[in-house]
Amino acid sequence: STFYLELCFSTVASKPNVTHKVTSHRDVIKLFLDITTRAVEHNYFTVKKLTTKHDLQTRPNKAREKCTPRLSRNH
Repeated sequence: STFYLELCFSTVASKPNVTHKVTSHRDVIKLFLDITTRAVEHNYFTVKKLTTKHDLQTRPNKAREKCTPRLSRNH
């Protein structure tokens, strides 16, 4: 059960050639774990790229400093 059923359907539907791979509950769980892992990795590396920029103002830099360890735990 999920509060975001439409998001689940649209996420699966947006991935090419996955409908033939999803035949069980286990397949659905694995698919969503893969999608979530890729999203977290993408966000993690996006934030890491920001660490190389030295033109960040104080507030964005502090936000990045707080965000990076949280993303690292999820990565």
